[in-house]
Amino acid sequence: KYLTWAGVLNVKYTGFERLGKAGQLVISNHPSLLDVVLIFSQQYRFNCIVKKELLHNPTMTSPILSCGFLPNTESEELLLKTNEVLKEQPLLLFPEGTRTDWDGVIKFNRGATSLGLRSAKIITPIIIKMSPFNFKKGQPWYKIPSCRIQYELTVGEDIDPQEYLAQKPLPIASRLLNKDLENYFNTQTRI
Repeated sequence: KYLTWAGVLNVKYTGFERLGKAGQLVISNHPSLLDVVLIFSQQYRFNCIVKKELLHNPTMTSPILSCGFLPNTESEELLLKTNEVLKEQPLLLFPEGTRTDWDGVIKFNRGATSLGLRSAKIITPIIIKMSPFNFKKGQPWYKIPSCRIQYELTVGEDIDPQEYLAQKPLPIASRLLNKDLENYFNTQTRI
């Protein structure tokens, strides 16, 4: 809210009232450093999978652990923990694994769709658009443009994982869902 008040950015939220259900895997593209902050400012009940490297950052370790967020260890233990989390909470995940490159092309890691097909009752996309690009990977956080940054965060239509699992076995269903989501996000994020 401070950044909006200070004139650094404007944010438009659409559909956020549909978030926050137990069993809901929320996936989003990740164009900027502020994505998590913007989402959590509207819906704070999420658990989240975070890069395990963030636990090596002294300023991030305590908040991550105190919130109960799950470090991405890419292990069977993570699958078990996410299954338990989704029984009681929604889970936020950025399937790109890192911020979107400057070219804007979104490429998801298939682990997110596999997790969604195994454990989620519903998968819900959040499309984040921003203009001009800022707070990007490799860009100093203090280099902001002279004009106000415009963000649009839009909750997309829910996806029933069972529709994919009814068509194909898990590995193939995961590939199909991943491809469909990449196409959806790449189409929706074009400005």
